[in-house]
Amino acid sequence: QSLTIGDYIQLGKYEDVPILWRYVADDENGKLMLSDKVLCQKRFGPTNFWAESTLRRWLNSDAAEGEEDWSYPSVGGLVRLSFDERGSAYDREKGFLNEDNFNASERLAMKTVTQWTMLPQAHVNLSENGVTYAYNPIKGTRPGDGPPTGPTMENVYYNISELPNAYRGAAHQLEDTVFLLDEMQLYHVWENFGTIAGSTFSLRTPRVGGTCGPVLYGEKGSGDYGIRPAFYLDENNAVIVSGSGTAEDPYVVDGKKKDEIRVYLNGTEIAFDQPPVTESDRTLVPIRAIAEAMGAEVAWEEESRTATIRFGAQTVRFQIDNPAMQHNGEEVWLDAPPRQIGERTLVPLRALAEGFGAVVDWDEGTKIVSISW
Repeated sequence: QSLTIGDYIQLGKYEDVPILWRYVADDENGKLMLSDKVLCQKRFGPTNFWAESTLRRWLNSDAAEGEEDWSYPSVGGLVRLSFDERGSAYDREKGFLNEDNFNASERLAMKTVTQWTMLPQAHVNLSENGVTYAYNPIKGTRPGDGPPTGPTMENVYYNISELPNAYRGAAHQLEDTVFLLDEMQLYHVWENFGTIAGSTFSLRTPRVGGTCGPVLYGEKGSGDYGIRPAFYLDENNAVIVSGSGTAEDPYVVDGKKKDEIRVYLNGTEIAFDQPPVTESDRTLVPIRAIAEAMGAEVAWEEESRTATIRFGAQTVRFQIDNPAMQHNGEEVWLDAPPRQIGERTLVPLRALAEGFGAVVDWDEGTKIVSISW
């Protein structure tokens, strides 16, 4: 299954809630995935320099809870500011890429890329594109609402449609896995959808005329620190496990590990203490873990080396090294006999379909077994 722009995927979680991402654009780094909503409200850092921002460090960190201190001194150096608007407990929150949010295989679906990022005025000496002036998102000024004595002047920012011609300035290249959009990535999202849904969120482009924070995008009054992370999908390692790509039924995406057989039941990966194996071109899977995930009862008879599985009106028996499976008392011949490895009984994939009425799909390229039941 290949993705098309607009598709939704589910990958990882934040605060124990699965994260919904949307495939929003293509560029030189590949498929750009953007969180479908603001995940949290966090401050950018003490300056407007993305390379050294607290937020960038947190988004790309796998630190355990309490291992890193995300707070930072204010510009004056006198007050410690919480990294999160909700309280000081979040100063020592686990990193966004911590294994509790993204397991090792899910991380394989996320590409680490090198991309251009605009520099603030104070750091234009780091320019790598030959430009020596900072980008200014302010197009001009106009009279705004003011006191009775007269109007004040307010800034006018470039419209998204103007960005291809206006987004110019000193930039350098940085390597990130997770990041905030810049204004050209934002433009490509708008180009594909005609709108940018969601509340105000931060870009990684530096704000001009101050030392703190980035450019913000969104409606006035909807919040200043909304964070919508983005990443590029690693197409060589990403695997669609289940789903149809809609917001209601997103593709569940995982990463593939070389030569490791993985089993999913209705889109959820099954954990084994004895991994599946391949013997004589046949894939054998541990039956107890799969049966229990289905809600069946499993019994083991040591003397006859037979596993009996019951669910509802169905009874299935497997005997080690016997290719004849018993299904409700009738013999069903399998293409390979069950095997015992360690203390686990492994059966060929066909046994799941024949004995349990499951739909079984085997992907040789990704080494993934998908069971629908």
